[in-house]
Amino acid sequence: MIENHAPAIIYWAGNIASRLRLAAYLFPFHKFPEILFPKILINGVNG
Repeated sequence: MIENHAPAIIYWAGNIASRLRLAAYLFPFHKFPEILFPKILINGVNG
């Protein structure tokens, strides 16, 4: 049963990450604390 749920969990985690990257791209970085948009996410958008 856990094996069946693994792809859904991976997809969900990827979806959250993509939404965070989109939000970081759409909104000014300086308005959000570093904990919401780690440098890895910001660097992923910029680079």
